[in-house]
Amino acid sequence: MKRALFALAMGAAVLGSGHAEARLDLAGIQCTEPNLAPAERVKYCALYADEGSGGEAGTAGRRFLLAEAYRLAGRYADAEAILTATLNLFPKSEPFLNERAQVYAQDGKYDLALADANKAVGLAPKDDARDKATDLNARCWVRAIAGKELDAAIADCEAALLLHPADPPMMDSLAFAHYRRGDLQKALDGYDAALNASPRQWPSLYMRGIVKLRAGDAGGGKDDVTTALAHAPYIGDEFAGYGVDQPNDKGELP
Repeated sequence: MKRALFALAMGAAVLGSGHAEARLDLAGIQCTEPNLAPAERVKYCALYADEGSGGEAGTAGRRFLLAEAYRLAGRYADAEAILTATLNLFPKSEPFLNERAQVYAQDGKYDLALADANKAVGLAPKDDARDKATDLNARCWVRAIAGKELDAAIADCEAALLLHPADPPMMDSLAFAHYRRGDLQKALDGYDAALNASPRQWPSLYMRGIVKLRAGDAGGGKDDVTTALAHAPYIGDEFAGYGVDQPNDKGELP
């Protein structure tokens, strides 16, 4: 899901040439750097959003990235403000609806989150299987983050995978929904499948480590978590925002 939304946002941004534009080029690169500290990423995304060019579509794309950066930094009110302002202009934008749904879910506003996710699913073209699958996966993710209606979350993810089979991020979402429901074996199987399809998908590796720790595989879990954090240092903080406990220095969970 994230790759599709990222591509939409970045594809809309157009930059010129010259010294000022080179500075913006750097800001754009840093804005989309997943291994940057959240506060630093916000700084670069703010510069990119405020000073970039590319017309209305380019501005929307950069504002999307800033909203995502705010969310990852835990600044939910700021993210909501940007997304709401943009949706006032583009009320049928599925990526913005799905991103705001995730912000609402992380901010404890489940009813608002589900309303946005439902609207996005309803807007997906019936003849576009990939788009429909993306929106179903987004609704699955929102429910899983909130820890609510987990049977419905799993049904959404399974429906998404029927429309777009073997998609690693969608397989990851399904595994997370199983984890939130407490079905550790299905979660482990799901993360194994996602990693077999995309071995460098660090969120899946991190969460597989968490699942292993919960299941009593201390060695395997610590190895997965350590490797994931070596490649994505802030992934634990991101998942803490989704309600996932982080292991201590000894690899133990609360």
